[in-house]
Amino acid sequence: MRLILVLAAALALCACSSSSSPNTREEALTYARDHIACTSTADCCAVQDGCLARMLLVSAADRDTVTQLLADAPMDMCLACITPPVQVDCRQGECVMVAMTGGDYNDVGPFMQDHCGALELPAGWTEAPASVPAGPRSPATVIGCGD
Repeated sequence: MRLILVLAAALALCACSSSSSPNTREEALTYARDHIACTSTADCCAVQDGCLARMLLVSAADRDTVTQLLADAPMDMCLACITPPVQVDCRQGECVMVAMTGGDYNDVGPFMQDHCGALELPAGWTEAPASVPAGPRSPATVIGCGD
């Protein structure tokens, strides 16, 4: 009987350890940070987390890694929200990402998808004023639905 209990406990431990996987979405967020050095706008990228309707500011060197991490992330808690349009740029040697506000959403599709470097703003669109950070991340590194 004792042997059966030991085997059952060992089996349960193995099942638990193999089913727990790292949260790749949280790992992707570690790449979205302030003070990403740049020499041109092409060094700065916005990567879309479509499940949580947000854009992450990452370096061009990390773009593919972040894209893969988000592709591998769980999709069980997705939002029914529209990813905000953002602009990325290299300003004073650091990457920045800003939300956009303005005109017709039919004109801003590329700003709501993965992109590197500054895109030409469509007529009627401008950079939104910076908001107060609501959490541990600056709004310049992660911009989501409602930001």
